Amino acid sequence: MDDPNVKYTVVRLKVDDDYTWIYVDDGEMETVFTILTDDYFDLRIAQDQVISTEQYSRLKKLHAYAYGYKRALRKLSYKDHSVREIADLLAGIANLDGISAKRIIDSLGKSGLLDDEKLVINEIENDQIRLYGHHKTAADLANRGIDRELIDRYINRIDPETELQNGIQKANMIAKGIRNRSHRETLTILKNRLLSAGYPSAMIPDIISEMHLESDEETERENLNREFARARKKYGNRYSGNNLKTHIYQSLYAKGYRSEDIRELLDTLQEEDNED
Repeated sequence: MDDPNVKYTVVRLKVDDDYTWIYVDDGEMETVFTILTDDYFDLRIAQDQVISTEQYSRLKKLHAYAYGYKRALRKLSYKDHSVREIADLLAGIANLDGISAKRIIDSLGKSGLLDDEKLVINEIENDQIRLYGHHKTAADLANRGIDRELIDRYINRIDPETELQNGIQKANMIAKGIRNRSHRETLTILKNRLLSAGYPSAMIPDIISEMHLESDEETERENLNREFARARKKYGNRYSGNNLKTHIYQSLYAKGYRSEDIRELLDTLQEEDNED
């Protein structure tokens, strides 16, 4: 609360096209207020003028408004933001009340800098370029505080065939990074990563089907032999006999290898044991 007994004197003014700096002396210290020049002209304050406590309080609010407006502009200059994201930013600014925050948001909206509908359209287009599915896009937009009805209005306009082709392209990119895995584990990784990328679960079988992935028996056997050797080395110092076989079996089965192929390799352990 400002002290009504204090004498507030405007000791200096600096005015430019966008902002005005007002220096006020209260007898003990000098405070500078930065406000929008449009607001300054409405104040009708002159240099050397003694202002009232009410005018001083208004200066603090206008200073908070100008600071909040500048912060919002700076944030929007880097990337698009939702109305809620800017509202959250403004909520943390001292002396900025709800009416002033709404005024900032309305002003940014009228200037076209803050528009949830435009943000939804742009993010859908950008996510399609980045090969994300619409589930991820919708969830990300909802997390940014955008109305679900607005999101669904544009999400529902996405062409399913376009999304399918994007999914196939995304899946092929994912598959290139999967090495030395069983066929079953490769499919599991693909499904999980496509889900994480936002593709509908009902579409994923169609995406994978279009990739024409086939199990290469020779490669599958090579991968199994390599994993078998690793599992044997990992568990061989800690277990023996049936305990060793159980741990090797569980490890390899969890990686997608067929039970009969694993048991065939485990039989070699039995033969080695018999030789010993």
